[in-house]
Amino acid sequence: MALSPRPGLWATCSQALETASVSMADPLVQQQAAEGAVLRAGAAFVAYPLDVLKTQVQSGHPRYSRLSSLPCLMKDYKLRIFRGYPGVGANSFIMGALMFGGYRFFDNFWALNNVPDYWRPALAGASIGSLCGFVATPLEQIKTIMALQESWLKEKKIKTRIYSSVLQGAYEAPLRLKFYAATPLVIRTSLFDGQLFFYNSRLREWVSQDGVACSSGTRFFVSTVGFMFAGLIAATVNYPFDRVKGLMMGEAYQASTGEVAQHSTLGTFRSICQKHGILGLFRGLPTRSMLHGVVWCCVGLGREVLASKISSLSVLFVYYLRWPFYFFYAGSLLQSFVPTGVLFNIWAMDMTDEGVAPESTSDMSYWECCKRLIQDPTSRTVLILVLVSSAVTRGTADVSGQYNKNVFGMTSRLRATFTLIGVASGLFCNLVLLKLMKTRLSTKRQVLISMSAGMVSVFLNLVARSLGPLYVATALTGLTSLLGTFVNVLKVNVAQTSGMPAGAVVGLFESASELMALVGPPFFTAKKMAALERRMREEMRGQLSSLYLRLQMVEEKMRIETAACPQADRIDVAEELVLPGSVMHAVVPSTVVDAKSQKGDIAPRTPVFEPHIGEMEEEDQDEEPIPFAETVWNVVLVLGSTGAGWIDLCLTMLLAVGSIMLQFLFVFVLVSEDFLGGSFDAEIAAARTWRASIAHDAKYRDLSGTSLASRVCNGDWALVKESYLSYLYLSYHNKETVLFTIDPCYVNYGTLTQETIPFHYYRPQ
Repeated sequence: MALSPRPGLWATCSQALETASVSMADPLVQQQAAEGAVLRAGAAFVAYPLDVLKTQVQSGHPRYSRLSSLPCLMKDYKLRIFRGYPGVGANSFIMGALMFGGYRFFDNFWALNNVPDYWRPALAGASIGSLCGFVATPLEQIKTIMALQESWLKEKKIKTRIYSSVLQGAYEAPLRLKFYAATPLVIRTSLFDGQLFFYNSRLREWVSQDGVACSSGTRFFVSTVGFMFAGLIAATVNYPFDRVKGLMMGEAYQASTGEVAQHSTLGTFRSICQKHGILGLFRGLPTRSMLHGVVWCCVGLGREVLASKISSLSVLFVYYLRWPFYFFYAGSLLQSFVPTGVLFNIWAMDMTDEGVAPESTSDMSYWECCKRLIQDPTSRTVLILVLVSSAVTRGTADVSGQYNKNVFGMTSRLRATFTLIGVASGLFCNLVLLKLMKTRLSTKRQVLISMSAGMVSVFLNLVARSLGPLYVATALTGLTSLLGTFVNVLKVNVAQTSGMPAGAVVGLFESASELMALVGPPFFTAKKMAALERRMREEMRGQLSSLYLRLQMVEEKMRIETAACPQADRIDVAEELVLPGSVMHAVVPSTVVDAKSQKGDIAPRTPVFEPHIGEMEEEDQDEEPIPFAETVWNVVLVLGSTGAGWIDLCLTMLLAVGSIMLQFLFVFVLVSEDFLGGSFDAEIAAARTWRASIAHDAKYRDLSGTSLASRVCNGDWALVKESYLSYLYLSYHNKETVLFTIDPCYVNYGTLTQETIPFHYYRPQ
């Protein structure tokens, strides 16, 4: 019997791709892929300081050489430690997208090539891991440079930062630099993913087969700690390649500029072994293990906390709106990506503080300042990030809200577009307002304007959502977003008053709001479920009452028609048979049963349906629903009536107490003496003392006999020059090292110019 010819490589790839496409079309699979990417990106943000420390340890930095150096690193770097994170966050989503379809493709491909099921997960994981490692190399290289350049700048190895952002590095870095350490990174990710998929497949097989006989606690322990331990084993096995990768990426920039010699992967292995021995390949392993543990813990915690939010968004975008996967992947779940708003605000404010954005003069108009910002490449990058951030945080939220409650009778995407335009313009104008308001308004006035604008913006937002006309609502929404920029200015002013970096304060505010949005849903979801249950019970009671009335009318009609029919032709369908010993036998009087039991032991019974319709009680008539806003101020009003667990109650109370403390702290800052300044009476007393002591003293008069008070009131500019001359004269008598001194005997204070000043060069003995 002739064997069928084996399909070629192209036919095998086509069949594997077709099978993978079928599984990728499943909304549940799409949800799991997007959820995993979001959680990995968020976990990478939490563990990013450890990632920077690992890079420093692998590059051999003497100050940051062990895990205990993390506090020192964060103290030196401050918020600049997160500047390379966008590369890691982007890689999380890129690798998530590749893993989503890539693993299923390679799994089907190796299955068609008759690879045993036992080893196929390892081979498929290694295949997709090598592809992910190659794709992630450029951003990983830029991230490494940005992690190391802060220490290089501090040690004066470089004069300026090599790249100010990941976007700039990805655009300007040459390909030779981007793929300098591609080989060890590809090997590392291939080994890691191959082992991880192999270990996970074995653990899942044990849980589904042998673990059935075990307790639920044992299965839970294996499915959580077991998977984490498997990842630690995989990370330990492939760590030598990670060590080589870190060392090569640390020297990649100097090698690309010719400052140091280039090294290959094998040459770097040999160099490490010659300097530090075999154990040198595992230098930094504790830091990598701690990094891996933090990531897995954050992923596990985030999966539990964000499960309800991600599931609801998945149902909305996939099942109802019928969006394709790439729209769903790129838009719907990114609002769960906690660091997005925090990173943008930190970056924008830090750039403003450090003078990266172009400065504006006090006489520059608003539109001129906008034009100058748009022409600057860094500001254009910020504008692009504003658009993306606005679409992510506001656009998708409005899409989901308007799908459930379409107030304006318009499509969800159009509504999201209007909101995107308003919010983007408002956030971009924040950079302009920071420039203008710093020079034209006092801090106290800015704070008062910001507080008023914040309250007005909330009111306008409520009005805009309740109006019917589209253009009026859109105008109010845009005005709301513009007023919201003053609130951001308030945060910057608080930073200036407290002496903290603006990026730190804004990031603190944003992190608090994101944390409240992250922790609040479990409690408020329980409250909504309780309210939904009460509303459904009331609706069901109303439906049953109408059905009850209809049933009464039908029975009354049947009773009338039955009475009008002849007795001989009567078919009594409403009669029921009462059996001796049954429940109804105890209800029907025994005399009736005995009279009818002469015909037999079975007696017909005609039930009489007499419904009782009474008036509603007075307490029911007085009850009406009272809506409460979902804020921490109203938490005490619903505690104990929602059926929430004790963890939700504790977290909610902590949020309420924290919010109250922040409000008291904010009021304390506003009314403190350092913020408001000294009292006006003290300034008046100081002015009177000055006028009575030295203001009209004869020895402080000039050559024309004008007193010091008169010269101050007249705004004599020569006072400033005389102060500088006095300093130089005192320096002359104190024999301090100065470039020159001025003989005061030859100075005419009334006609003080550069030509009339006689210079006598002097060097103290």
